[in-house]
Amino acid sequence: MYEQQSSYFKTGQKIKDRIVSISKDYLRPIVRGKETKPVEFGAKVNKLQIYGTNKNRSFVTKHQIKTDFKRKGKLPKDHQGGNRLKAAITKERASRLEGSFGKEKEHCHLKEIKAKTKPNEMLWVFFGIHTANALEMGRRMQNAPKQVA
Repeated sequence: MYEQQSSYFKTGQKIKDRIVSISKDYLRPIVRGKETKPVEFGAKVNKLQIYGTNKNRSFVTKHQIKTDFKRKGKLPKDHQGGNRLKAAITKERASRLEGSFGKEKEHCHLKEIKAKTKPNEMLWVFFGIHTANALEMGRRMQNAPKQVA
């Protein structure tokens, strides 16, 4: 850590894979671009989202779902209107995704993980995210219209 800091102050160049914690060398700074805190420190988490595979494209077309998938093939003449819609969908998706991180930090106790080792911390994050997903599925099932058989 001392060598990284010394090198940074001498050269001024950013350090790749910079160590920000002696006790948790796997933590990395995450630039969020928020007003209050531009940088957060913690484990990076990837959340699953729908990708633009042929199978997914067929599914969303069949169910008339609008997406922000990059178009395959030639652009139609009226493609400008579609760009605005895709931008709106992208913004909404990003807002919901970022919002879900905040909700999980608050309600599933991912804000204050007391784990001492990397595997243990990863396990806490894993169970926290799955707990949040289970709660969300339960809310959706409760709010879904009842079907009469």
